Amino acid sequence: ITGVGIIFLGLSFSALSKLKPELDGGIYTYARDGFSDLMGFFSAWGYWLCTTVGIVGYLVVAFEAVGGFVDTPDNVIFGKGNTFAAFVGESVIVWLIYWLVVRGIKEAAGVNLIATAVKVFPLI
Repeated sequence: ITGVGIIFLGLSFSALSKLKPELDGGIYTYARDGFSDLMGFFSAWGYWLCTTVGIVGYLVVAFEAVGGFVDTPDNVIFGKGNTFAAFVGESVIVWLIYWLVVRGIKEAAGVNLIATAVKVFPLI
C-alpha cells in the first residue's frame, strides 16, 4: 500500500513540475503558490515535523533490533532503544546524516543508494 502511495506521490510531483517548472522548492512552494503563504508554511512545518518524528522512530527501532543481537540478560546495552548507549548511537547517526547532507547532494545520494541496496538485499 505504501509503495502504491509513493508511486502516486512521485507522479503527482512529476505532473506539478511540468505544470509549474518555475517552482523548485518542493512541497512548500507548491502549497504556497496554490493556496497561500500560510498553507506553504504549514506544509513545510508539517513535513519537517513528520520527518523528525519518523527519523527518531526509525532509529529507536533500529537500535532495539541491534540490542536483540548484542544484549544479554546480564548486560543490556541498547535495550528497547532507549538506553544511554542507544541515545548516543542514535544521535551520532543523526549528526552523520546532517553532515552528509551539508557536504552536498552527490555524497548523500551515494549513501542513499548503498542504504537502499542494503534494505533490498534481504528481500531478494
